[in-house]
Amino acid sequence: EEEDVDQRKSSSVAPRGGVPPVSPHACIRDAVADELFDDIWREVVGLLEELLHKYWEKQLP
Repeated sequence: EEEDVDQRKSSSVAPRGGVPPVSPHACIRDAVADELFDDIWREVVGLLEELLHKYWEKQLP
């Protein structure tokens, strides 16, 4: 009888084709995190560019 119950439970759940459930809150959180990362990364790249230019100026006569 346990096998019948297990089969009914597994057959009642419809497959979603491998797509995880996504909540609006999760989408908003990801969008905010993406924007924050992009802003921080742009700042880091700008600082590294400035640092490299200063280094090259010292190295090149």
